[in-house]
Amino acid sequence: MSQLKKYLDLRKKHEKELTDFPMKYAFSDEGLDKALKELDAKEEECTSIIGCGDVIRKKDIPNWFNMIKRHKDELDELMKNHDVAYEAFLYEMNNHEYAINWEGDADVLGCFGMSEKTLEEKGLLSEYRRAQATHYKSMQKNGVI
Repeated sequence: MSQLKKYLDLRKKHEKELTDFPMKYAFSDEGLDKALKELDAKEEECTSIIGCGDVIRKKDIPNWFNMIKRHKDELDELMKNHDVAYEAFLYEMNNHEYAINWEGDADVLGCFGMSEKTLEEKGLLSEYRRAQATHYKSMQKNGVI
């Protein structure tokens, strides 16, 4: 299995779990009624944890946070493989048009829940810099920069 495939498979798994989680979104009274019906819940049994129209049953909140923590732990474990880290960084740099994006580092590192400081702390700075060099070289070759 390619190193990039390991990262993409984990992303796909996490995306499915997030999509399947019993959380809905509502931006109107009608939308809230629909969300409550889909959750089979009363309004007083629900709350918002993200604050952007999300509707979640209060009893599901611990499961939500456990899932998010597990996702972070799984990604951190995968990124310990420096070949995976390089391929994942390069993939996200290409995905976020890093070479022409004024917020490239924030966008790419955000995919991994990292800052520049945590990148260094995790010993992944050299993989990140190598991915940058590869990305820039590709963009130059293709006449983008």
